[in-house]
Amino acid sequence: SFEADTAGAVEKILTGMIILSGFETGGERLQAALDSKNQEEEHSCFSDNTHRDMIQDVQGIWNVWHGVYKRTDGSSVSGTSIKEIVAEYDADLAGRVTTQIDTSLDLAKAMPVPFDQAISEGNVDGNAAVLALVESLSDQEGLLQDVFDTLGLSVEIPTE
Repeated sequence: SFEADTAGAVEKILTGMIILSGFETGGERLQAALDSKNQEEEHSCFSDNTHRDMIQDVQGIWNVWHGVYKRTDGSSVSGTSIKEIVAEYDADLAGRVTTQIDTSLDLAKAMPVPFDQAISEGNVDGNAAVLALVESLSDQEGLLQDVFDTLGLSVEIPTE
């Protein structure tokens, strides 16, 4: 049924991308920890894997946007990308989204390790790096919402 309703499938995929970009990764995972400066607010506070988790979240969005997935054995699976679908309607918007997702991924990869040190009080560079990723993900969320408008879809984004 997912494949039978193309518009519904694209709507669900984009909704996941939007929520993961802004509300989840940018907001609940990064901004909350940055605001509180509390290690307990860190996504992976016990394993110190927050930096890897954030990279993988953004990498997942990148994978879906590009329609590519690399397996752990090195082989790849590819299919129709959301980028291709959007480019059919608005190539400029597709290009801007691609650039923004690439920027977010680069910022996630550049985030200081360990994350709890990056968000600590007085760590100006670490705080700035985390904030840069939060802001990039917010911009990404906005562009993905523009995709919804361009495709004539509707989305409900949770506020809590």
